[in-house]
Amino acid sequence: MTEYTGAFYEQWDQPYVDLLLKEWSLDEKARVATLSVGQRQKLAVILALGHHPELLILDEPVASLDPVARRQFLKSLIEFTEHEENTILFSTHITSDLERVASHVVFLDEGKVGFKEELDELKNRVKRVRISGVHNLEQKLKIPGTLRAEYHETHALLTVKDYQAQQMDSLAEELNATITVEDLNLEEIFLELSDQSTSSLQQVIA
Repeated sequence: MTEYTGAFYEQWDQPYVDLLLKEWSLDEKARVATLSVGQRQKLAVILALGHHPELLILDEPVASLDPVARRQFLKSLIEFTEHEENTILFSTHITSDLERVASHVVFLDEGKVGFKEELDELKNRVKRVRISGVHNLEQKLKIPGTLRAEYHETHALLTVKDYQAQQMDSLAEELNATITVEDLNLEEIFLELSDQSTSSLQQVIA
């Protein structure tokens, strides 16, 4: 099932492929036509990894996989990148998968780069901020980079894309207010940023 493809590559690593087949519970002797959609997707990824490419482009590689198989795939992907110097572009709408493996995130807007950032830096900069204890907050809050703001009497809930701890400390002192800062996961950040666009976005890792 894999040796035919391997014949086209000088750097084909059959022992590595056999290991992945075993880890992914695929029978090397099975005919491709007998495999399920999810099994075929597993096989496609294994064939892509078999020659240790310097550049690997994966477009929705886990769309047909169940949660257990997705986690196994991500584990194999991490192990693959740990031992080799290569670049992987991983396009998916499953943001929880990206958080496990991505070093950089790009949001695409109608085929154009709408936002590009190191994942850690992105999560450090985009925060949810809760402010309470002050009347008329809507008139008093002018925070640059505010993506979304909700106000209710003496409370405000904001999402900011240029969070600065010192700025929030100064604001709390100036308003004599209580400010709580919350971390967002990648899906929440994606939704906040996509609200600023009239079209849908897609994630890609590099």
